Amino acid sequence: MACLPKDWGDGYANVWLGCTVGCRMRLPSIDALRRIPIHPKAVRFLSCEPLLENISNDIDLTGIGWIIAGGESGDGEEYLWNPEARWQDELKLTSGRRTMKLEWAYGLWLRAIEAKIPFFFKQITSTRSGQGEDALGRVVQEFPAPPFSAWAPTPEDLAAQNPLVVL
Repeated sequence: MACLPKDWGDGYANVWLGCTVGCRMRLPSIDALRRIPIHPKAVRFLSCEPLLENISNDIDLTGIGWIIAGGESGDGEEYLWNPEARWQDELKLTSGRRTMKLEWAYGLWLRAIEAKIPFFFKQITSTRSGQGEDALGRVVQEFPAPPFSAWAPTPEDLAAQNPLVVL
């Protein structure tokens, strides 16, 4: 709240609020996000990227309107993140990108379906961003529906088999 404008009040219709939650250590951020008032046309969202461990069984999606998930991109070797290690040391001792196991993203997708929340799968762990958008078996790039989002698929988009998947 301290970082928001003084006239925030109940929020602005054009400002969505989100937090990064890619591991269990960051789950408390969701509670902090829920405490911030938002405009009725705004969305609270989670950016689960890079997704570093399976959080699907521990995450509380109450009050959340959108989930974005994906793996990390970058040069160097891929390696599995160690949640017990100090992240400061990890930055000094490693190069490369941390592994996202596909079943972790799949678990979040199932939770999103259960909660009726749009789910956007961004990418797998790769040297370049935007790789493997269809790794869950199809492209899953959903957006909150209006009035929360100004964008919505047209019948023509759906007829053209736009990569947007509507559940």
